[in-house]
Amino acid sequence: VFLFAAFMTALAPPARDFSQQPALITRGQPIFASIGCAGCLVTTTFRTPANPARLDIDGTGAETVRVPANFAFNPFSDFLVHDMGALGDQIGNAGDSQAVTRRIRTQPLWGNRFQNKFLHDGRCGDITCAIRAHDGQAAAARNAFNALSWGDQNAVFWYVHSL
Repeated sequence: VFLFAAFMTALAPPARDFSQQPALITRGQPIFASIGCAGCLVTTTFRTPANPARLDIDGTGAETVRVPANFAFNPFSDFLVHDMGALGDQIGNAGDSQAVTRRIRTQPLWGNRFQNKFLHDGRCGDITCAIRAHDGQAAAARNAFNALSWGDQNAVFWYVHSL
C-alpha cells in the first residue's frame, strides 16, 4: 500500500497533446473562454506548497510520502462545487435541499483524451455530449456552445481534447 501511495503521490499530470489538429486547438482556446467554460474549468496554474506536509500512510510515522514542493500544474478545474441543475445526481444527506443535491465538484479536464466516459456518472461517450449535458450554472456556457458554428464547436472540442 505504501509503494502504491508513493507512486500515486508522485505521478506527474498528463502532458498536453498538440500533435493532432494544432490549428484547431489554438483557435478553440479563446472560444472556450468566450463562451464561459473557463469560468469553472480555469486555466489557473496551481502550485504545491513549498514545504508540503508528509502523508503518514500506515499511521506509524515510519513510512511517509511527500508531494513534490513548488510543483506547478494546470488541472483545468476550480475544484469548486457548482449547482448543475438537471445534471446533478440528487445525492445528498438527509434533510439536504434539492439545490444542495444538484451540486457537483468541477472535474479536472487534464488527461480527458484518455477517457471514454465523461461527466461524473459516465453518461456521455464524448466531449461534445458532455458539454451539451451541462445545466444549472453551466447552462449559459452550454447554450453558447450550441449556438456556435460547427467549425467553432469542433475547435472547442480539439482544445478540450488536447488537455
